[in-house]
Amino acid sequence: MKRNFRFLSALTITALSLAAVSCGDSETNDPDKVGPKPVVTIDSNNTGIINIGGQVFVIPSPIQTADLISKTNAPFDSDLLNPTENASGYSDYFKKALNMGIYGADLGYLAVYNMTDKTTAYLKAVRGLADDIGLGNAFNDELAKKISESLGDEGKMLELVSEAYKTADDYLKENKKDDVASLVIVGGWLESLNFACGAAEATGNQEIIERIADQKNVLKTILAMLKQYRDNEDYDDLAVELEDLQSLFDGITYTYEFVEPVTNEGEKKTTISCKHDVSITKEQVAEISALVKSIRNDIIE
Repeated sequence: MKRNFRFLSALTITALSLAAVSCGDSETNDPDKVGPKPVVTIDSNNTGIINIGGQVFVIPSPIQTADLISKTNAPFDSDLLNPTENASGYSDYFKKALNMGIYGADLGYLAVYNMTDKTTAYLKAVRGLADDIGLGNAFNDELAKKISESLGDEGKMLELVSEAYKTADDYLKENKKDDVASLVIVGGWLESLNFACGAAEATGNQEIIERIADQKNVLKTILAMLKQYRDNEDYDDLAVELEDLQSLFDGITYTYEFVEPVTNEGEKKTTISCKHDVSITKEQVAEISALVKSIRNDIIE
Protein backbone atom coordinates (compact mmCIF):
# COMPACT_ATOMS: atom_id res chain seq x y z
CA MET A 1 0.00 0.00 0.00
CA LYS A 2 1.56 3.27 -1.10
CA ARG A 3 0.94 6.40 0.90
CA ASN A 4 1.67 10.10 0.52
CA PHE A 5 2.27 12.11 3.69
CA ARG A 6 1.59 15.84 3.57
CA PHE A 7 3.05 17.84 6.45
CA LEU A 8 1.62 21.32 6.79
CA SER A 9 3.14 22.53 10.05
CA ALA A 10 5.58 21.64 12.79
CA LEU A 11 2.70 20.53 15.03
CA THR A 12 1.27 18.38 12.26
CA ILE A 13 4.67 16.74 11.82
CA THR A 14 4.69 15.90 15.53
CA ALA A 15 1.16 14.49 15.37
CA LEU A 16 1.90 12.35 12.36
CA SER A 17 5.22 11.04 13.63
CA LEU A 18 3.79 10.07 17.01
CA ALA A 19 0.41 8.81 15.87
CA ALA A 20 1.47 7.22 12.57
CA VAL A 21 -1.58 8.63 10.80
CA SER A 22 -1.14 8.47 7.05
CA CYS A 23 -2.79 8.12 3.65
CA GLY A 24 -2.47 6.15 0.45
CA ASP A 25 -3.48 5.60 -3.13
CA SER A 26 -2.70 2.06 -4.23
CA GLU A 27 -4.59 -1.19 -3.85
CA THR A 28 -3.57 -4.58 -2.51
CA ASN A 29 -5.02 -8.05 -3.06
CA ASP A 30 -3.47 -9.38 0.15
CA PRO A 31 -6.34 -10.04 2.62
CA ASP A 32 -3.97 -9.36 5.52
CA LYS A 33 -3.05 -5.90 4.27
CA VAL A 34 -5.30 -2.91 4.56
CA GLY A 35 -6.62 -1.24 1.44
CA PRO A 36 -6.19 2.22 -0.09
CA LYS A 37 -6.93 5.36 1.86
CA PRO A 38 -7.60 8.90 0.60
CA VAL A 39 -5.35 11.84 1.42
CA VAL A 40 -5.98 13.11 4.93
CA THR A 41 -4.88 16.14 6.91
CA ILE A 42 -4.59 16.43 10.66
CA ASP A 43 -6.43 19.12 12.57
CA SER A 44 -4.21 19.94 15.55
CA ASN A 45 -7.30 20.96 17.54
CA ASN A 46 -8.52 17.37 17.37
CA THR A 47 -5.65 15.89 19.34
CA GLY A 48 -4.91 15.61 23.02
CA ILE A 49 -1.66 17.48 23.60
CA ILE A 50 0.05 17.26 26.96
CA ASN A 51 3.44 18.57 28.07
CA ILE A 52 5.06 16.53 30.84
CA GLY A 53 8.58 17.18 31.99
CA GLY A 54 9.30 19.18 28.85
CA GLN A 55 8.09 16.37 26.57
CA VAL A 56 5.11 16.85 24.26
CA PHE A 57 2.77 13.89 23.75
CA VAL A 58 0.13 13.93 21.02
CA ILE A 59 -2.81 11.51 21.05
CA PRO A 60 -5.46 11.51 18.28
CA SER A 61 -8.93 12.61 19.37
CA PRO A 62 -11.46 9.82 20.06
CA ILE A 63 -13.92 11.79 17.94
CA GLN A 64 -11.78 11.14 14.85
CA THR A 65 -12.24 7.40 15.26
CA ALA A 66 -15.97 7.65 16.03
CA ASP A 67 -16.45 9.78 12.92
CA LEU A 68 -14.53 7.29 10.77
CA ILE A 69 -16.62 4.40 12.09
CA SER A 70 -19.92 6.14 11.32
CA LYS A 71 -18.77 7.01 7.79
CA THR A 72 -17.97 3.37 7.02
CA ASN A 73 -21.63 2.50 7.69
CA ALA A 74 -20.76 0.37 10.70
CA PRO A 75 -23.96 -0.05 12.74
CA PHE A 76 -24.39 1.80 16.03
CA ASP A 77 -23.72 -0.58 18.93
CA SER A 78 -24.88 0.53 22.37
CA ASP A 79 -23.02 -2.42 23.92
CA LEU A 80 -19.77 -0.60 23.15
CA LEU A 81 -20.71 2.21 25.56
CA ASN A 82 -19.95 2.36 29.27
CA PRO A 83 -23.38 2.22 30.99
CA THR A 84 -24.11 5.52 32.73
CA GLU A 85 -25.18 3.75 35.92
CA ASN A 86 -21.53 2.78 36.44
CA ALA A 87 -20.54 6.42 37.00
CA SER A 88 -21.74 6.55 40.59
CA GLY A 89 -19.60 3.57 41.54
CA TYR A 90 -16.18 5.11 40.89
CA SER A 91 -14.74 6.04 44.26
CA ASP A 92 -11.24 7.35 43.56
CA TYR A 93 -9.87 10.05 41.27
CA PHE A 94 -7.91 7.47 39.21
CA LYS A 95 -11.01 5.66 37.97
CA LYS A 96 -13.02 8.87 37.81
CA ALA A 97 -10.49 10.51 35.50
CA LEU A 98 -10.14 7.43 33.26
CA ASN A 99 -13.90 7.06 32.98
CA MET A 100 -14.37 10.75 32.35
CA GLY A 101 -12.28 10.16 29.24
CA ILE A 102 -14.29 7.07 28.38
CA TYR A 103 -17.63 8.85 28.76
CA GLY A 104 -16.30 11.74 26.69
CA ALA A 105 -15.53 9.34 23.85
CA ASP A 106 -19.01 7.85 24.32
CA LEU A 107 -20.51 11.32 23.89
CA GLY A 108 -18.64 11.69 20.61
CA TYR A 109 -19.82 8.25 19.46
CA LEU A 110 -23.41 9.15 20.30
CA ALA A 111 -23.10 12.48 18.50
CA VAL A 112 -21.83 11.07 15.20
CA TYR A 113 -24.73 8.60 15.20
CA ASN A 114 -27.24 11.28 16.28
CA MET A 115 -28.37 9.23 19.28
CA THR A 116 -29.97 12.23 20.95
CA ASP A 117 -32.08 10.17 23.36
CA LYS A 118 -28.96 8.91 25.15
CA THR A 119 -26.85 12.06 25.07
CA THR A 120 -28.34 13.77 28.13
CA ALA A 121 -27.63 10.79 30.39
CA TYR A 122 -24.03 10.57 29.24
CA LEU A 123 -23.51 14.30 29.67
CA LYS A 124 -24.83 13.95 33.22
CA ALA A 125 -22.34 11.15 33.89
CA VAL A 126 -19.46 13.28 32.58
CA ARG A 127 -20.58 16.28 34.62
CA GLY A 128 -20.73 14.22 37.80
CA LEU A 129 -17.20 12.90 37.35
CA ALA A 130 -15.93 16.33 36.33
CA ASP A 131 -17.34 17.85 39.52
CA ASP A 132 -15.71 15.12 41.61
CA ILE A 133 -12.22 15.83 40.24
CA GLY A 134 -12.55 19.61 40.21
CA LEU A 135 -13.48 20.19 36.57
CA GLY A 136 -17.06 21.34 37.02
CA ASN A 137 -16.28 24.66 35.33
CA ALA A 138 -15.78 22.87 32.00
CA PHE A 139 -19.09 21.00 32.15
CA ASN A 140 -21.39 23.61 33.64
CA ASP A 141 -25.08 24.46 33.28
CA GLU A 142 -24.36 26.71 30.31
CA LEU A 143 -22.74 23.85 28.40
CA ALA A 144 -25.60 21.50 29.30
CA LYS A 145 -28.07 24.05 27.94
CA LYS A 146 -26.11 24.49 24.71
CA ILE A 147 -25.92 20.74 24.18
CA SER A 148 -29.64 20.34 24.85
CA GLU A 149 -30.32 23.00 22.24
CA SER A 150 -27.99 21.29 19.77
CA LEU A 151 -29.38 17.75 19.97
CA GLY A 152 -29.56 16.37 16.46
CA ASP A 153 -26.88 18.76 15.16
CA GLU A 154 -23.85 16.47 14.94
CA GLY A 155 -21.36 19.19 14.06
CA LYS A 156 -22.40 21.51 16.86
CA MET A 157 -22.51 18.68 19.38
CA LEU A 158 -18.97 17.58 18.57
CA GLU A 159 -17.78 21.18 18.73
CA LEU A 160 -19.28 21.66 22.19
CA VAL A 161 -17.92 18.39 23.58
CA SER A 162 -14.45 19.14 22.19
CA GLU A 163 -14.56 22.67 23.60
CA ALA A 164 -15.49 21.41 27.06
CA TYR A 165 -12.68 18.86 27.12
CA LYS A 166 -10.21 21.48 25.95
CA THR A 167 -11.32 23.75 28.81
CA ALA A 168 -10.84 20.88 31.25
CA ASP A 169 -7.42 20.07 29.81
CA ASP A 170 -6.34 23.72 30.01
CA TYR A 171 -7.41 23.87 33.66
CA LEU A 172 -5.47 20.71 34.52
CA LYS A 173 -2.33 22.00 32.83
CA GLU A 174 -2.56 25.41 34.48
CA ASN A 175 -2.92 23.74 37.88
CA LYS A 176 -0.10 21.27 37.24
CA LYS A 177 -2.41 18.26 37.23
CA ASP A 178 -0.93 16.61 34.17
CA ASP A 179 -1.27 13.24 35.88
CA VAL A 180 -5.06 13.60 35.88
CA ALA A 181 -5.07 14.99 32.33
CA SER A 182 -3.12 11.96 31.13
CA LEU A 183 -5.77 9.62 32.56
CA VAL A 184 -8.58 11.46 30.78
CA ILE A 185 -6.63 11.18 27.53
CA VAL A 186 -5.89 7.47 28.05
CA GLY A 187 -9.54 6.75 28.85
CA GLY A 188 -10.72 8.48 25.69
CA TRP A 189 -8.11 6.74 23.57
CA LEU A 190 -8.93 3.29 24.96
CA GLU A 191 -12.65 3.79 24.39
CA SER A 192 -12.08 4.89 20.81
CA LEU A 193 -9.98 1.77 20.25
CA ASN A 194 -12.82 -0.24 21.77
CA PHE A 195 -15.20 1.32 19.21
CA ALA A 196 -12.82 0.46 16.37
CA CYS A 197 -12.40 -3.13 17.53
CA GLY A 198 -16.16 -3.58 17.86
CA ALA A 199 -16.77 -2.13 14.41
CA ALA A 200 -14.01 -4.26 12.89
CA GLU A 201 -15.56 -7.40 14.35
CA ALA A 202 -18.98 -6.42 13.03
CA THR A 203 -17.99 -5.31 9.53
CA GLY A 204 -14.44 -6.40 8.70
CA ASN A 205 -13.99 -2.92 7.21
CA GLN A 206 -10.37 -2.47 6.13
CA GLU A 207 -10.23 1.24 6.89
CA ILE A 208 -11.24 0.55 10.48
CA ILE A 209 -8.69 -2.26 10.71
CA GLU A 210 -6.09 0.21 9.48
CA ARG A 211 -7.09 2.61 12.24
CA ILE A 212 -6.54 -0.18 14.76
CA ALA A 213 -3.09 -0.92 13.30
CA ASP A 214 -2.19 2.78 13.51
CA GLN A 215 -2.59 2.60 17.29
CA LYS A 216 0.69 0.68 17.56
CA ASN A 217 2.71 3.90 17.70
CA VAL A 218 0.02 5.79 19.61
CA LEU A 219 0.27 3.18 22.37
CA LYS A 220 4.04 3.70 22.54
CA THR A 221 3.33 7.39 23.10
CA ILE A 222 0.81 6.62 25.84
CA LEU A 223 3.23 4.33 27.65
CA ALA A 224 5.91 7.01 27.49
CA MET A 225 3.43 9.48 28.97
CA LEU A 226 2.46 7.13 31.81
CA LYS A 227 6.11 6.39 32.59
CA GLN A 228 6.22 9.68 34.48
CA TYR A 229 3.85 8.28 37.12
CA ARG A 230 4.75 4.60 37.47
CA ASP A 231 5.88 5.09 41.04
CA ASN A 232 2.12 5.15 41.75
CA GLU A 233 0.72 1.61 41.96
CA ASP A 234 -2.46 2.39 40.02
CA TYR A 235 -0.55 3.97 37.15
CA ASP A 236 1.93 1.11 37.13
CA ASP A 237 -0.83 -1.52 37.01
CA LEU A 238 -2.44 0.30 34.08
CA ALA A 239 0.90 0.55 32.28
CA VAL A 240 1.55 -3.18 32.76
CA GLU A 241 -1.78 -4.01 31.11
CA LEU A 242 -1.02 -1.65 28.25
CA GLU A 243 2.43 -3.21 27.84
CA ASP A 244 0.67 -6.56 27.32
CA LEU A 245 -1.38 -4.86 24.61
CA GLN A 246 1.79 -3.38 23.13
CA SER A 247 3.24 -6.89 22.79
CA LEU A 248 0.31 -7.76 20.51
CA PHE A 249 0.77 -4.61 18.47
CA ASP A 250 4.46 -5.48 18.07
CA GLY A 251 3.35 -8.30 15.78
CA ILE A 252 2.03 -5.76 13.26
CA THR A 253 4.66 -5.05 10.62
CA TYR A 254 5.30 -1.78 8.79
CA THR A 255 7.54 -1.06 5.82
CA TYR A 256 8.51 2.53 5.01
CA GLU A 257 10.25 3.86 1.92
CA PHE A 258 10.79 7.62 1.97
CA VAL A 259 11.28 9.56 -1.26
CA GLU A 260 12.84 12.93 -1.98
CA PRO A 261 10.80 15.84 -0.50
CA VAL A 262 9.38 18.45 -2.89
CA THR A 263 9.43 22.13 -1.90
CA ASN A 264 7.14 24.80 -3.34
CA GLU A 265 9.13 27.98 -2.76
CA GLY A 266 6.20 30.22 -3.70
CA GLU A 267 3.88 28.69 -1.11
CA LYS A 268 6.75 27.94 1.29
CA LYS A 269 5.43 24.42 1.63
CA THR A 270 7.34 21.15 1.60
CA THR A 271 5.65 17.85 0.75
CA ILE A 272 7.30 14.75 2.16
CA SER A 273 6.20 11.47 0.57
CA CYS A 274 6.73 7.85 1.44
CA LYS A 275 5.48 4.39 0.65
CA HIS A 276 3.97 2.66 3.65
CA ASP A 277 2.95 -0.99 3.85
CA VAL A 278 1.19 -2.37 6.93
CA SER A 279 0.32 -6.01 7.52
CA ILE A 280 -2.18 -7.15 10.17
CA THR A 281 -4.03 -10.46 10.25
CA LYS A 282 -7.58 -11.20 11.32
CA GLU A 283 -6.18 -13.23 14.19
CA GLN A 284 -4.18 -10.22 15.39
CA VAL A 285 -7.27 -8.02 15.26
CA ALA A 286 -9.18 -10.60 17.31
CA GLU A 287 -6.41 -10.85 19.93
CA ILE A 288 -6.11 -7.06 20.22
CA SER A 289 -9.89 -6.72 20.51
CA ALA A 290 -10.08 -9.31 23.30
CA LEU A 291 -7.35 -7.64 25.35
CA VAL A 292 -8.78 -4.15 24.81
CA LYS A 293 -12.11 -5.38 26.18
CA SER A 294 -10.38 -6.94 29.18
CA ILE A 295 -8.41 -3.78 30.05
CA ARG A 296 -11.48 -1.62 29.55
CA ASN A 297 -13.59 -3.87 31.76
CA ASP A 298 -11.05 -3.46 34.56
CA ILE A 299 -11.51 0.30 34.26
CA ILE A 300 -15.28 0.60 33.91
CA GLU A 301 -16.31 -1.99 36.51
